[in-house]
Amino acid sequence: MGYINFAASNQQKPNKMSLSEKITNLLADKIEFNPSVPLKILKQDKLFCFSIGLTKVMNADNKGLLLKVSAMKHKGLVLITLNDDNTLYTIYLLDNLGNSVKGEIQDVSGENLIQALNYSIQINKMV
Repeated sequence: MGYINFAASNQQKPNKMSLSEKITNLLADKIEFNPSVPLKILKQDKLFCFSIGLTKVMNADNKGLLLKVSAMKHKGLVLITLNDDNTLYTIYLLDNLGNSVKGEIQDVSGENLIQALNYSIQINKMV
């Protein structure tokens, strides 16, 4: 599972530039944080990462962790951002191109991150 800087990858692959611009609007009011923290939580459960069809992991301008998944109920992008209180996450379910938000889960703690992702992209229930 690769961890790449989303902004840097756009310079090499112009077709992903539009994706970055669309998601940038969503990230505009978010605070910066270290996206490797939620990534570390996800990597603790390798079977979960396999079951959701996790194919790409990207740093979205140090304001979010962007995942490309192909799960049972959601195929597309998942954006994880940190709330203003620096302790809870917000999860956004996006379409494949990042054009629209299909769902949003607010106030998810780090210890419940995998469970919230599982319910939202595998079972299709917002927690």
